[in-house]
Amino acid sequence: MSDIEPPSGIGWTALLTAYCRSVESERPDRIFNDPLGAVFASEATETSMPDAERPRLGPANGDHTTGMWHFYCTYIAMRTPFYDQRLTHAVASGCRQVVLLAAGLDSRAYRLDLPDDTTVFELDQDAVLDYKQRVLDREQAQASCRRVPIAVDLREEWTGPLLAAGFDPKKATVWIVEGLLMYLSDSDCSQLLSTVGSLSAPGSRLVTEYYSRQPRVEDMRSGSKDEQEQASWALAMEQFDTGPTSSPATWLADHRWELTGLTHVAAETHRWNRPLPPELDQSDIILWLLEGELKTT
Repeated sequence: MSDIEPPSGIGWTALLTAYCRSVESERPDRIFNDPLGAVFASEATETSMPDAERPRLGPANGDHTTGMWHFYCTYIAMRTPFYDQRLTHAVASGCRQVVLLAAGLDSRAYRLDLPDDTTVFELDQDAVLDYKQRVLDREQAQASCRRVPIAVDLREEWTGPLLAAGFDPKKATVWIVEGLLMYLSDSDCSQLLSTVGSLSAPGSRLVTEYYSRQPRVEDMRSGSKDEQEQASWALAMEQFDTGPTSSPATWLADHRWELTGLTHVAAETHRWNRPLPPELDQSDIILWLLEGELKTT
């Protein structure tokens, strides 16, 4: 039995994301490689067995055939390179601060070969960061740059701990807000973007994603009869809120950000020649992937 307690509650989604990234990493046609994803997932399931023998982790099953598992794997696989590419481009253009809001089990400080003068601030709940750190320590993982974990609840005040950890609002920053906005209300998303803007120097970037409308239980169109899968989808629905309710360009412009990159998960799935889950093939629900840059005036 492992003595490293995995996160529960909403922290469970961090494990699911790591598991999905490990599955993509094992594909012969993989579009990114995240070796630590398998480590995080294996620790949570208390096994280092091959994936086909790995115990269930929420909707994750050994043969990856269920509808919900296909949806999650596709979603995570398509959004990950979008974030990777925009983060590395921003760093190459001079940004040396990266802030991961709701960082989860993200391993970009380890796998993207960021310059050693880059600082990655990772904000998340204490339980998630503690689990992550204990696994990283055991694996003797070495980041390519400076990594600063900050235990906070993003529903409460978090700017003070970020500034106390050495964040400099006068320097251009890449803000990675991955897999978060769908758990917030429209007003909370507006407040978050306003706060991020107040901490950002000109040239700062924001990379995030959100639904054109929040999914509902009936949107799981694959019609799974798997009880564990149904329970996982219900758990996700219980946590979801509205997210931003305006278009990406309007939402960013209302907070002094300019839209500089826009696509959606279904389009990326087609681009990579992957089968499209039915949950993503609906005209009234778009999973936007967007990038914005802070306006100078």
